[in-house]
Amino acid sequence: MKLLALLGYPRKHGHTARLAELFLKGAASAGAEIQREDLSTLDVRPCLGCYSCWTKNPGKCVQQDEMERLLTLFLETDLVFVASPIYAFSVSSYVKHFMERTLTILSPGAEIGENGIERNRWRYPGRGPKRMAAILVAGRKNPDIIQPTIKMLELWAGAMRMECSGILSRPESCALRFPQAKPLRTKAILTGCERAGIEFVTQPCISETILKEVSAPLLAGLPYFAQYSRIFWEHALEAGDECDAAGEAAGKDVRILIHEMVRNASPTTLQDVTATIQFEFPDKGLAYTVAIRNGTCSLTESACPSPTLLIRCPSSLWSAVVQRTIAGAQLMAHPDLHLEGDTQLFRRLPRYFPPPSD
Repeated sequence: MKLLALLGYPRKHGHTARLAELFLKGAASAGAEIQREDLSTLDVRPCLGCYSCWTKNPGKCVQQDEMERLLTLFLETDLVFVASPIYAFSVSSYVKHFMERTLTILSPGAEIGENGIERNRWRYPGRGPKRMAAILVAGRKNPDIIQPTIKMLELWAGAMRMECSGILSRPESCALRFPQAKPLRTKAILTGCERAGIEFVTQPCISETILKEVSAPLLAGLPYFAQYSRIFWEHALEAGDECDAAGEAAGKDVRILIHEMVRNASPTTLQDVTATIQFEFPDKGLAYTVAIRNGTCSLTESACPSPTLLIRCPSSLWSAVVQRTIAGAQLMAHPDLHLEGDTQLFRRLPRYFPPPSD
């Protein structure tokens, strides 16, 4: 089975690329013969709206670029996969140009499709792909931002005589850089993309279960998303155009990790605990207070007058603690760790703040 992959992302190591590659890996494992076309590198110009392909030279565009080759591939394939980031609330211009130029394989005259929606006539009966799937990746948290683009792709699929097998959507894509927030859910998103590729090849439709897995929220709410996004872009500004490096740095940032630590506190083990823990990170000029009362835990970005326990250390050390890359005797003997107050409380912290789960 032939699969034409229309890749419409310019960033080759971005989130869209990562998820699209997982989808194609699944499709390949299911036996698809994949033809990859990186639209961001091809000379595909926007439609001129001249209708020459309908009037002067039916089926031929006046523009001499790579679209003629792509349309030949399109008409000879069985499946089409579209991968695009959300740019200005739509697909990227690379995908949009391709979609515009498919006017050439339509012909004048209206008809009603199987879904009851008006469409142009088809120039090549018996040719063309039978089904389409897509993945759309957005930086914003609200999934509603992607819905108009999903509808647009569904309409285009209908115009091209393709069944829409499913459109994967991944909002809050920057949260994929913070697997500490939801490690199991992050893994489900990644494996879900691969499973979607398998189902696209082997089933008529991608299951609703997989569609929901891939679009599942990662961060607790908009305030967390806004704060984490701001921290990521701080690192991005420092790193220049090295967004991967910025993402790695943001994932280790103590400002994110301490919020995740508190958010994943264990209500059961904290049930009978009353304490205040002050964290000081002199290298960053930061102080936090964690207040524990009756099984609940809150975080304040300030110091408190008389904490039950004071923890002072470099931010990188506490980041290592939260990520479980240092613990136990190695941590207690660390020369940069300074404790004041209830040190037994410090020893119980791994029980009170276990690794995050879903």
